[in-house]
Amino acid sequence: MFASPLNMPRRTWILVVGLLLLGAFFQYSSINHIRNPADFSTGTTSSGSPNGPKPPPPCTPGTGPASHSIAPVNQKAPTGNSITLRLHTNVLEPAISTTDTWNFAVMPTKPDVFIVSEGKVSAINEHYDREHFTYSLMKWILRVHRRDTGRIARKEPLIMIDAGSNHGLFSMVAGVSGAYVVAFEPQAPLRGVIGYSARLNQIEQHLRILPFAVLDKFSKVSISDYERGDGGNAFLDLNRTTGPIQTQTIRLDHLPSFARLFPEQGPNALGPHDQSFGEDYAAYLEQAHNLEPANQPTLSATDTKKILLRQPIHFLKIDVEGFELRALESASALYEVGLIEHTVLEFGSPDRWTVTEPQTAPPEQIKTKTLAEAKIVLNKAVTDWNLDIYLLPSIGWEQCKFWINWRLIAPNDVSEMAPPANGVRWLKAWNFDGLSEQDQFDEELKSTNGGVTEFIRLPNHLIDEFLDSLEQIGEVYLWMRVCVPVLFGSREKLHVYSTRFTC
Repeated sequence: MFASPLNMPRRTWILVVGLLLLGAFFQYSSINHIRNPADFSTGTTSSGSPNGPKPPPPCTPGTGPASHSIAPVNQKAPTGNSITLRLHTNVLEPAISTTDTWNFAVMPTKPDVFIVSEGKVSAINEHYDREHFTYSLMKWILRVHRRDTGRIARKEPLIMIDAGSNHGLFSMVAGVSGAYVVAFEPQAPLRGVIGYSARLNQIEQHLRILPFAVLDKFSKVSISDYERGDGGNAFLDLNRTTGPIQTQTIRLDHLPSFARLFPEQGPNALGPHDQSFGEDYAAYLEQAHNLEPANQPTLSATDTKKILLRQPIHFLKIDVEGFELRALESASALYEVGLIEHTVLEFGSPDRWTVTEPQTAPPEQIKTKTLAEAKIVLNKAVTDWNLDIYLLPSIGWEQCKFWINWRLIAPNDVSEMAPPANGVRWLKAWNFDGLSEQDQFDEELKSTNGGVTEFIRLPNHLIDEFLDSLEQIGEVYLWMRVCVPVLFGSREKLHVYSTRFTC
């Protein structure tokens, strides 16, 4: 028979109590390690227990560019391993995919970043797999410009703009890569997700989330086909003058100045918004409201520099669910003076653009009209804005290669090197300044033998024909960059332009 616990000798009780205390010590150490991993910031009390994100500091916009100093943004390494976490009884622990909905997931973007989602991690993973070449291109461009001694000497901030941010993965990767980031997201739940992710990745001080949709004029529009929570895509609806969800639209060439976006004191990623950029900026937007682009109020050169963003934008990503052409047009004043170095946008097929017109005409008539507008915009990009256009890997990549294979430029065209048989080239990373960062992106480049992305040059004279074929080709990604002549073998141009190709 077993003795009752009450009849155990005193020394046995002492041994039991000692074992329980020892077990509690190891349990506390384990939990405390999960609460406070070295590379994960959640905000803690003096006792080590999480107390959640800190409230945003007050917004104090700068008084103007003259008094505003631009601090360089350091790269971040918010995570060094791949683990998906959840909040449970005041601690972080591994998530259970079948039962947990809200997750903090590590995305293998090299540099890896945290992303927040309510059960949409698999969809975000699919997005990254589909667009990883675009991410690689952005990381390379930001790296080259970050180390550009000329930009550093001019004290220009490294800027990335994310038009149509969704869950904010592009914004997170750009932020930890050392860029100041402006993210546009009209859906309130997704803005909350981006803000939370920004805090997890420690970039909230140099990321701004603006609640606007990007369009070529200022107006109030309805949002349709949205999902609850952080469901993903939603669409601007020009057929409804009122709706349960509305958003303000804004032109990219009318963003507030850098000093107003990133004042020296505060704020965090949740602000500022349109009412916090100064009375003069708010008054200007009020004058421009509902006016067509050609009738926008004008500003003097001094007021333009004081009120509006007029610094180089090193990478602009546009994915605005069919309104990409209008978003490009909204940046006209920036393109005309060469302030946008690189642009990547989701493009086509033509059915994608029909949402930009009120559905009062037959569908084929709307498609014909929007296709004609696309030709005007892309031809303006190469003739007026001095941009080169390239195709990037996408859902329609194989069709792009087949299409270009039959329309290769003759080798005697002096504007271009003779392309390979199928028109596809590789942008290669190269050691342009003799430095090595030895980070996760470096490791990724080693695994691809220095390959950043495949691309196909879209010659100017084939733009219209390409757009006419886009319905058969399907979805593509366009990369547009400022055309700058590059000397072969020269280090005078510390730009992304590989010595493998020229304008």
